[in-house]
Amino acid sequence: MVDSTLGVRVALIGRNSTCKSLFLKAASSSDKLLPDTASDAEVWWTSPLAPREADLAHAPEHGFAPSGERLLPAQLNHASVASVLGEESKKSDGDRCEQAVADAARQGADEATPAVLMVVGAEISFHKGYPRPNRGGVTPVKAAVSRVRERLGGGQVPLAVAVSFDVEWDGGPSQSSAMKAFLQSVKDEMALEGVPVVAISPRTELWLREQESEGGRVSYRRGDSQFRIHPAFQSLMDKKEITNARAAFDVCGGTGILAAASTAIGLDPPTLVFPVGDFLTLQSSGWCGDGAPVATLRTCRLMRRNSSARDLFAVEKKEGILAGELVGAEASLAPTNSAGRAGPLPLDLDAPIGNGAWLVRLAGSRKAAKMWNAAPAAATGGKGGKPLASVQFGDLRSKDRRRGKS
Repeated sequence: MVDSTLGVRVALIGRNSTCKSLFLKAASSSDKLLPDTASDAEVWWTSPLAPREADLAHAPEHGFAPSGERLLPAQLNHASVASVLGEESKKSDGDRCEQAVADAARQGADEATPAVLMVVGAEISFHKGYPRPNRGGVTPVKAAVSRVRERLGGGQVPLAVAVSFDVEWDGGPSQSSAMKAFLQSVKDEMALEGVPVVAISPRTELWLREQESEGGRVSYRRGDSQFRIHPAFQSLMDKKEITNARAAFDVCGGTGILAAASTAIGLDPPTLVFPVGDFLTLQSSGWCGDGAPVATLRTCRLMRRNSSARDLFAVEKKEGILAGELVGAEASLAPTNSAGRAGPLPLDLDAPIGNGAWLVRLAGSRKAAKMWNAAPAAATGGKGGKPLASVQFGDLRSKDRRRGKS
């Protein structure tokens, strides 16, 4: 379980028809596809500070990206800003841009200004067989970043750019080369402004998820840099869709959806807190005792900056995991490799836990109810039960992985 109610908020802005809604659908952590008019969604992202798959004894319980980072949820809010990326910017567009950020801020408990992910289209067409960028290539992107920053307080608002490559790939290698050159020019220009750039292809992500759900036509996991088509289905699939997907992977290095969400949220990341009941086994708080199922770092709390042990205790108490009053706390930085775990130290109950990712053990004045239906010790050999089945992350793994195969 990962709690995001304390909230990471990202405002998603950009001109019409730049695939913002499709991006929300593709990045969504929900099993169900969002409607085309969706204005916000809980999306998956990864943090390099969170424990990786290889660092946990029972990692298959959790959702992980192919590279090993644990998947975490956060909220993205979407607003269409029609002409912010055009050559002419109307006053109302700046107002709508500010409104998008304000709406995202209001959904957070402290109404803090959120980070901004601006989606732009990779506008390249073909004229007499030769690729050429539309609307001046990278120039309007650079101008748009300047306008957005000006309206949102200069460089005070963290900003990232996602370049959407959802186009018809009919130009062969020359089109891919043009797309790569355009992407590199955007990255070079934005690097001077300190703005990270990620390439995305939402339609490709959604198409792959659809094919994977239809009898496993393709083998693909979020964040993969390649996909594999099952030979038995090759002849049944639309060849143009396959071509489009392969070309998008060539340019973007995948679909870029997970990377874009992670980049935006990483501009102003939350404090990641893993409440534990035992620092040795890393059993999550509330999941310790005879007969307890394996629940290694099962719970992650996304806390606002400067949150204290008391803030964390209030969340745990509300969830029924802890009870009474907070009487003590210990903390240790979360391990990012199997040999990097440090011992816990006492934690000031009112001081900020700190930035990054932390293991925290809280002590309440009363014993709370167990989070599982305890089995007799004899039934489990006195060593705890079986690992918990993955419910919340089951959709993130390929069918082969769900069956226990590599």
